[in-house]
Order: sequence, then structure tokens, then C-alpha cells
Amino acid sequence: MASYFETGLDLFGSAAGGGAGEPLPRERPPRTVEALIEALERRHKGRIAGRLKLPARAASYADFPEELDARLRAALAARGITRLYSHQREAWEHVQAGRDVVVVTPTASGKTLCYNLPVLQ
Repeated sequence: MASYFETGLDLFGSAAGGGAGEPLPRERPPRTVEALIEALERRHKGRIAGRLKLPARAASYADFPEELDARLRAALAARGITRLYSHQREAWEHVQAGRDVVVVTPTASGKTLCYNLPVLQ
């Protein structure tokens, strides 16, 4: 697989460099989210309709369900998981009640356990 600099594409997937024989620019990817947003806004000026930044929120936790198998609790504890996020517990309760569940949360917020706990149980 070609490295980022060998692809001939810039950060945004467009052809980089000029004519034949011209070296490709050694553009480095932005190092922060803000720098990436600024680069995208420059690149796509007039095409971005809006920008919304949501403030961070403190996590909300819930205890493991009583009916969760002890072996599953032990496996989770061995990985440092000693309680659930509240949305994981809520998803568990809906699944146990036979309801369909769709979970929409930010990246790395525990969606996988929402779906896998009922399967592993």
C-alpha cells in the first residue's frame, strides 16, 4: 500500500502537484481538529453551509444489570469495565424487552457493548 505522500493525492483526495516532472508537495496532515476544520473551510470556501460545535458532556453511568451473567461481568472487569454508560444500560433494557434498538452516539462511546452484551448473554 502506498504511503500518504506516495499517492499523488493531497489531504482531501485531490490530485496534488502540477505538470509532469513537478514534485508533489509535501503537505502534512493537520495535527488538530481545529486545523483540519480550517483547512477544509479554506479548501471548500463557499460550499460549507454551517458549522456546529457541541460542548463536551460528563459521562453518565449505570450499574450492570442484575441478570448479566457473572462470567461476562468478570470478563468486562478484567478489561477495566466495572459499570456501563447509561446509554448501554438503556439499550440492554430495550433489547431485553424485545424492542428494536438503534444507538447514535459519538465515536468511542461504547456502542459496541450496546449490541454485543445481549448477544454474549
